[in-house]
Amino acid sequence: LSLTYGDGVSVAGTCDFDSGNVVLVKYNSTGTALWARSVTAGISASRFNSVAVDSSGSVYAAGYQSGTGSYTYGAGVSVVGTYSTSNVVLVKYNPSGTALWAKSVTAGTTGKSNFNSVAVDSSGNIYATGESAGSITYGYGVSVAGDGLVLVKYGNP
Repeated sequence: LSLTYGDGVSVAGTCDFDSGNVVLVKYNSTGTALWARSVTAGISASRFNSVAVDSSGSVYAAGYQSGTGSYTYGAGVSVVGTYSTSNVVLVKYNPSGTALWAKSVTAGTTGKSNFNSVAVDSSGNIYATGESAGSITYGYGVSVAGDGLVLVKYGNP
């Protein structure tokens, strides 16, 4: 399924319409679509729940991807989740819409996780908040155990 957001700006995801794919569209100040992005490979549903923009115009999108397969957000930018239901995902795009990197959990095979919000501070640090469930340890670069809310700070890579 391909969706069009304006003249020459369309995007197609890899999952069927009922399951859903992440979609990120950049518009200019007059409402004209400049670019649109989605997953170019993935095994199931993916969603972006929040977006933040830093002072250089880079875009950070946070949400989740379902399943343990690999999801591709742009050329050379893929990430694998570790749980069969939902895994957090955080993707950085440059101002032109090129995916620069993607992150997910690195452990947690019997739980689920989701980022609901993302923010960037004036130093370029990225903050993602959401939830995790399951009596396990999640690897966000550091380990977090058990059910509850999660706040992760990523340094400006």
